[in-house]
Amino acid sequence: MSFYKFILTFMEDDTPFGQLADYITKDHNFPKEETNVQNIYDYVHEHYMEHHLLESANRAMSIYENN
Repeated sequence: MSFYKFILTFMEDDTPFGQLADYITKDHNFPKEETNVQNIYDYVHEHYMEHHLLESANRAMSIYENN
């Protein structure tokens, strides 16, 4: 499962992961098929500037990587 599909499971949640999912779905350049956490990390840290999004993305990637 790609990270994109993983984060979509949080859509409409009233949580930081839900907010991240909403933001990612609006990012038309997000690597939707990517499964490599380092590549996702690099993309997010190059394109997202908001601290709360970076923090949520880091936590989500950690959970994704450990599942």
